Amino acid sequence: MIDMNMWNFKKLIKKASISYLIPSISLELRGKDIISTSISPDNNAIVFLKCKDNIITDESNDGIDLNFFDISTNLKPYLDLIKDENVKIDITENKLIIKDSEKKKFSIFFCSKDFTNRFSGPDRSDKHEYFYNSVISKDFINKMNDIKKIALKFGKIYFVCKNGKFFMEATDKTNPFCNNVNVEIDKVDNKDLDISMCFDFKNLSYIINTLDEIENFKLKCTYLPEAEAGMILFQSENEVEKYFITSKKE
Repeated sequence: MIDMNMWNFKKLIKKASISYLIPSISLELRGKDIISTSISPDNNAIVFLKCKDNIITDESNDGIDLNFFDISTNLKPYLDLIKDENVKIDITENKLIIKDSEKKKFSIFFCSKDFTNRFSGPDRSDKHEYFYNSVISKDFINKMNDIKKIALKFGKIYFVCKNGKFFMEATDKTNPFCNNVNVEIDKVDNKDLDISMCFDFKNLSYIINTLDEIENFKLKCTYLPEAEAGMILFQSENEVEKYFITSKKE
């Protein structure tokens, strides 16, 4: 059996699934790296991870795939029972065997990669031009929390650019008589940019809740006029974590 850092493994599961928004995930252990690319069931949220392997210290971990199905019921409840930071594990062809210091033994079966929410497309984040690119501030989070209850009511939130200013807006723009609240986030260089992008608020909240040390992340926004669609990227400064959310049409 080999050693696993269970605390880091739990953190990795949270990141790879965007706080369990994504039900089934695939983790690829490739030498000293762990790679995971997943997409939410509604196809609006995507995560790209390529981080250093702080899970398994054994050098023979090259080429291991860990595929888990319906992790909120088939994985998380079992991991929650493990309090140890380090445990002993054995990886077989079809399951992960875990033993902790309290002499509990867990057998967690894998699924086929085809049954996971793995995203097979490439990371094209470097191909986009971003009209907004800034480190996430506590002020941004506070402003989002201010309008959270209203955004939850409608299940969506708008990011709006107008007159060189960048806003968050909570309302329902399909109803011309709907109450609304907007809050200015920042200024943008392009004073001619006049756009409104609608995002699923639940997905956005899950991404925000996934980010550790949020001040180490950048908020980057782009808009594709030909598709009338926008995208927000939450990217760690070292670029090992990237969380995308795409706008939706109403």
